[in-house]
Amino acid sequence: MNREEKVLAFIKDESYVPHTFEEIAALLMVPKSDFNILSDILFNLESRGEILKTKKKRYVSVESSGLVKGVFRGNQRGFGFVVSEGKDDVFISADLTHGALDGDKVIVSITTKGKDGKKNEGEVLRVLEHANEIIVGRFERERNFSFVIPDNHKIFC
Repeated sequence: MNREEKVLAFIKDESYVPHTFEEIAALLMVPKSDFNILSDILFNLESRGEILKTKKKRYVSVESSGLVKGVFRGNQRGFGFVVSEGKDDVFISADLTHGALDGDKVIVSITTKGKDGKKNEGEVLRVLEHANEIIVGRFERERNFSFVIPDNHKIFC
């Protein structure tokens, strides 16, 4: 088992509670000379969507913390759904997409569990990978500002 696998196993362990970088380093007995290595490992795991760094700078496992990793499917009115293998779709209102566009890989938190046939509702926490590097559309110029209306109507800007 390499270092990255060990760190991920530590964070995925069912007894794990969210820790800061310094706490993880202390618990794993990482010498200060190897802090850069641990930092790189955490960065790579976070980039791949295996773990997430919270607003309080604590690391959690996406899988074991009830977060959902999936693909955002946008609607021309701004809202969308996150589709994930083996899990129910999650409705994302327009004000909680946080910049996610149609086709983006995202991590979402469930804010409201669906009842009586309704969908779960959630909020995009992080965009892992953008589906579109280039957005094609029609350039509109107004008196004091300009904007682009995307050709793909599922991309709501």
